[in-house]
Amino acid sequence: MTVYPTTTYDSWVSLADAETYFGKRMNSEAWDALSDPNKEVALQQAFRSLDEMSYTFVFTSATVLTFATSYYTAAQIAIMIAMMENAQCEQALHEILNNPDFPDVQSVDLGGLRRVSFPAKKSKGPPRFAARAIAMIRTFLRAKTVTMTR
Repeated sequence: MTVYPTTTYDSWVSLADAETYFGKRMNSEAWDALSDPNKEVALQQAFRSLDEMSYTFVFTSATVLTFATSYYTAAQIAIMIAMMENAQCEQALHEILNNPDFPDVQSVDLGGLRRVSFPAKKSKGPPRFAARAIAMIRTFLRAKTVTMTR
């Protein structure tokens, strides 16, 4: 796992910092139960999930994604990184608990020989993103410019 600001980073937070975060958070037993390699995978998956969003950050260039020190103060950069680290931890725990990449299977087709359907659950399943993670980084998210109403 490569942690920001190292080039080609795939995590905002180190495993040691994530351990510190979860050490101060209630209800993190699912995190504690994972091995260190699986914790790193969970953090990397959470990073990729959060990376799907559009942020208002100004980076030094399109190829070197470090915060532009000419645009932000050191204190602002520290706050942004801390919020991204915490959000990544929350998203990792959310994905460990809910596995949003694999929603409930509704049916299985056995090569055209037989189709087996399963009863639909009444709930839609967990949301894609952790509510706590979104709350932490909402000020950095780029707002939608077009809204459709019916």
